[in-house]
Formats: sequence, structure tokens, C-alpha cells
Amino acid sequence: MLRRVLLLIFLFTTPLHAGVLSLDENAEEGMSDAQWLARMVSAVQGLDGPLFAAPDLPPAACAPGRRGVTRGIFVAADAFSDEERLHLRGPVNDGEILRSVLVGKGAKAENIRLLQHGEASLAGLERAAQETLSETDCGDSVILQFSGFTFGAPLIALTEDGSSPFSLAPKIKRLTDLGGDPFKSGVADHILTGAPYIPLNPASPSDAQVLSAAALSELVTLFRNRGADVAVLLDVGSARAFRLEERQAAVDAARLTWVSIDGRTGDGWPRSTLDPQAGALTVFYGTELGDSGSETRFPKGQAEDKKVYGAFSYGFARALATSESGTIGAIMRAIQSLPSSAMSSRPQDYTFASTNPDLDLVAEARPDAALDDTRIIIDSPEPTRAAVARTRPEIEIRGRILSRGAPINVEVNGAAAQLDPAGAFRATLRLTAGVNRITVFAMTRENEAITHSFEVFYEGDILETMGKGRSYAVLIANQDYADGSGIPDLATPIGDAQALAQILRDTYGFATEIALPGGETLDLMLTDASARDIGLTLDRLARAVGERDNVLVFYAGHGEYEQLTGAAYWLPVDAVAGAFSTYLEASSITRSLQRMGAGNVLVISDSCYSGMLLRSASAGEPPPAGDRLQALQRLNDQRSRVVMSSGGNTPVLDGGGGGHSVFAAALLEELRAPEDRAFSARELHGRVFSRVIRAAAQEPDFRPIDGAGHDGGDFVFIAQTQP
Repeated sequence: MLRRVLLLIFLFTTPLHAGVLSLDENAEEGMSDAQWLARMVSAVQGLDGPLFAAPDLPPAACAPGRRGVTRGIFVAADAFSDEERLHLRGPVNDGEILRSVLVGKGAKAENIRLLQHGEASLAGLERAAQETLSETDCGDSVILQFSGFTFGAPLIALTEDGSSPFSLAPKIKRLTDLGGDPFKSGVADHILTGAPYIPLNPASPSDAQVLSAAALSELVTLFRNRGADVAVLLDVGSARAFRLEERQAAVDAARLTWVSIDGRTGDGWPRSTLDPQAGALTVFYGTELGDSGSETRFPKGQAEDKKVYGAFSYGFARALATSESGTIGAIMRAIQSLPSSAMSSRPQDYTFASTNPDLDLVAEARPDAALDDTRIIIDSPEPTRAAVARTRPEIEIRGRILSRGAPINVEVNGAAAQLDPAGAFRATLRLTAGVNRITVFAMTRENEAITHSFEVFYEGDILETMGKGRSYAVLIANQDYADGSGIPDLATPIGDAQALAQILRDTYGFATEIALPGGETLDLMLTDASARDIGLTLDRLARAVGERDNVLVFYAGHGEYEQLTGAAYWLPVDAVAGAFSTYLEASSITRSLQRMGAGNVLVISDSCYSGMLLRSASAGEPPPAGDRLQALQRLNDQRSRVVMSSGGNTPVLDGGGGGHSVFAAALLEELRAPEDRAFSARELHGRVFSRVIRAAAQEPDFRPIDGAGHDGGDFVFIAQTQP
């Protein structure tokens, strides 16, 4: 059912009740806009400034090696008016279940402040924010969650009887009447730029309190300037109208790279400026513009005492609880993959913006499996240390929920399970060949969130399962640079790319073109490409591939590294030597990979300084010798963004490999005659590395790509025939 619906339409249509005293009409007629605005600001607390002035705190310690702490402020703004029909039942439950999940992931309950009832007010939020801010240090993860309504400026109005602007009394002057004219500077324009507003719980029936988007952005700035990574969860109507990433960009001198939505930010009261060393920011928007949001209720069926949750808050809690990696990007992808029927009675779109989607939401290390009185016990199949082997594709999962509160909802791999009053559940699943991960998620009346995962192995063709998606190869060969550019031509890139394309097509089933949704065919072979050619191809491909698809991007050409900024580049053929603005920067490539819907992406870069192109921590170990196919399947099933480069922060050879570069020659040889039919990119790198270091003074590198949505997997090659 609809949630956060702006029932204040009644405020504008309800007739004046008999006996209600109006304000003096003669006085009203003589009031200036400034006087009306002063009355508006007095009647609605929080309209005209930040939550509190920036405190004079000592700099964050930023001690080397300090382990971050997860902190949270969860605001349940459920009763902005004394009219009970305008109250919400879900916000309190939203905060409690989110805290339960975070504690299960390693956060400490005492570091998460739940603001409910009278505490979900301006005073309560100010107190909680100042206390949390004083405790926050570098590397902490601060989560600000809001559950309730949203008001735009047109709904802020004074009443005829002087009661709360959120009462049902008729209105005499609206905030938009006092400003907002695009042809003049209205006296309320600086307040209007702070919209929209979250109405908070008032201290008294005649009171009205709001938190503006501008004030929320200022609060975010203060936390980020303490060195904390901030995540904001908005389970409110028209959440995208807050545009927090744009407000933050306006005060960000460093201009961090954003995965963002379009828009603008108006001028308002003075705002704090982000420190160059400020922490990251992520915003989870629970609703699109004009969407009031919805609620979900448990248990399903005819029960009278159902628990109510915001659809987005519930989906977020479930995604975080069941996510293997717990990164910002993984959580959002998990939310978007949930069936809408499992979250609410109607579709609801969720979006996010982040400066670093690869960050873990929870700063603490993950705890070992809980052994207390709150857990899920699997009765069938009988648990073992290894994946349970099955010979039939269908399996029944049976188990029990041990918890303080009675279970009200149990899901197995996202589908509702049968649940009896004693807490026992069962569900039937269809298995695919190889390793199947089974995840059980349960909620109780005490807002406990409990999860348990295990694996089941179904005998069958694992390679067929891994190969269900399509594989695409983008091959970029820049060889002939523009005359007068100051950049010398190369001899081997086109031949390297053509030879690689043939092997990938013939041996591994890659496609070097793709049919776009409009019927056009996109050629993925680019020779002597400009920056525009490369960018357009990657962006168009990103929209066409699916989550089970694989994308390999090969680049052969000049590369460059700028010592002053630490930036690395590919050089398109229209580049000019020394003019970095004409180069293709690594951050642009990373953004393209982040937007790409494919499950696994491998970048192979054969250029000078390619080891600096997409830097991150080093990759993990290759799959173990035992149960290789199962290990490869696990890697293939986890999202990956990895890069294999021809060298580190040094020049590399063009040639020296019998008509190919040294690196390309080694790569082609290993792909022509692989040791195994299936192998990971990490394994391929190890074999190429051994060949290259014997032939030249360069060391190929392999690692995950920072900021592109890597979730711990790897790119897996599968030859179409046994080698």
C-alpha cells in the first residue's frame, strides 16, 4: 500500500471549523513579506539554517592503522502532526531492523542512536548529532537514516488560527507566496533553496519542526570533515529531490569523482566547505521524484497484528544481511535485484550516488557466526563442512528459527518460505549445476534480522552453468598517431588486437560486436580510436550487456603517467604530446566500468605505465588445486572488475615478440594452448608473467580495479573445446 502519501491535501480543503478565531484581518493586510516570513520561520523550526553551528572540534586523530567504528543516527519521524491519521507505523521498525542487521555484521549497538517518538525532533537530532560528531574519527563509517514523510515548499503554510502549519486548519499564507519568483529575488528564496524538508516529531501539538535538505547536507559535511565515510539512507517520499551529492559537490573544493544524477544547487545560508581529506559519501535514495514510497507488512495473510516496514528500509536491511561482500555497490545491486513483490505491492525505483562504491558499509571486521539464542538451524539438507552433494536438481530446505521474538517472515534465496507458528520453515528450490549458495533471511516481531548461508553442490556440467552469459571483447588498437602531435607511431597494436580477437572468437566464443536495443550493431573493434570513440563504445556497451555477461577490454597503444597528479592515461590517436586534457584518464575508464551491467570485466592494458592505470590493492591467490571447477564457479559468480597490465610504472616494449609486443606474444601463446579448459584471469596472468620476465625487463601486473564495483570475483575463461 502507499506510504508517506502527502495527506496534507486535506489541510488545504478542510473548511474552517465554527468557533475558531482567525488572526486579525486588518493586521494581516498590512504585513510585509518580511513580516510574513518572520512569522513563518517562527512557526516552523528548522526552515532557515543548519541544525547547529559547526563546532570547534580538534582535528581528527587519523592514527595510522586505526580500525574504523560504525556509528549511526536513525530518525523515525512518524508523527509530525497531532492528527493520528497522518501518523506512520513503519519508521520505528525501520530503524530497529537496520540496527539489528548492522550489529549482526559487527557494529556495536551502543554506537547506533535510534531517535524515536519525542527524540525524533530537532532537539533530539541536534543532541544525537553533536554527541556522535564528537566521538567520530578518521575511518569511521557514519550512517544517517531517515524514515518518514517529505514536504516540498508549497506545503509549508501558516494557518488562520495560529495553530501548527501541519494541522488541518485553513491556510492564509504559503512559503511559496513569499519567494520563488524566477524574475525577482523573493525574500524567502534562500529558504526555498533548502527544500525539500523532512517533518520531524514536534515537541507540542502547536509546534512544527523540519530538517531541510540543505541542513542535512551541512550535517553530512561536518561528519565527512572528521574523516568519516558517510552513508545517508532516505526512506522518504521524493527522496531524489534532496540531491545531496549535488549539494556536496558545491562545497567540495577537491571535486571528487561522482556517480551522480543531474541537477543543480541553489544558494542559501553559508555552508561549511569540505576538507580535501574529507571522507567518502554515499546516498541511498528510496524513491524517485514524485513517488511517495510504499510499505510492506509481515506476516502475510490475514493476521491483524502485522508489523509495518518501509519498503526501501526492509529491502536495504535484507540486502545488507544477505550480502557476501557488504560493499556499497554490492548492497545497492542486491536491492535492485530483489523482486518488487517481495518488498511492496507496487514497483519502486531505488537509486544511489557514491564517491566510492567499493567501500564496506560496516567498518568493523565481520564477526564469527553467532552461537547465541538467535540463529537459524538447517535441518535438511544435513549440514557438512563442504558443499552438500545432490544428484537431483530439486531440493527441499527445512529449518527452524531460534529467536527472542516470534518469526514473522522467512525467505530462502529471496522467495517466501512456508512458516509455521513454532518457527519451523520449508521451501523448495531448483538447483543449477555446480555450487548453489542458499541464503535464509528471517525477521521477528522484535525486529531481529537473522541470516544464514550454506552451499549445496549439484552434480552436472559446471562449465555450462558458468558459460550461460555472453562474452564480449572490446579491442582498442592505437598505432598511427596524428601528424604533428609529437607522439610517435607504433608498430604492433593493430596486429596484436586482430590476433587476440581471432583467438577469443574461435577458442572462447567471444563476440566482437553486439546488437543494441534499437537494432543497430555496435562494432567492438576500434583501430586508431579517438577519446570520443572509446568513451562512446564503452558507454553504449555498458547499457547493452546483462549481469551474467562478461566483457574483456584490450588496449594496445601509448600510455602516460603524470607524476604531479598521480594520474595515468591512455593516449587516443587525436592526443597531443604533453597536453593532458587530450588524453583519456583512468578515472574516466573506471566510471565506464562502474556503469557496466556485466557481472565480470577484465581490462588488459598493453601500454607504457599501464601498471599505474587502475591502481588498487593486490589481487588474491589463484584457485586451489582441489575442486578447481567449484572454486572457479565461485569466482565467476561474484562480480569482478580486474586489470592485467603489461608492466608497472615503466615503459614497455613495442615489438620483440615476433611481430607482436613481448606482452601480447606471451598472452596469445597462453590463450592458444591453455593448461586447462577453464581458468581465471589471475591464473592467466601468472603464466603470462613467467613468459614476459624471461624475454624483457618488464613485469606484468594484475589487481582489482579500485572504484569500479569489484566484489571479490574473477574473470573466468572457458575454452569451447577441451585443450
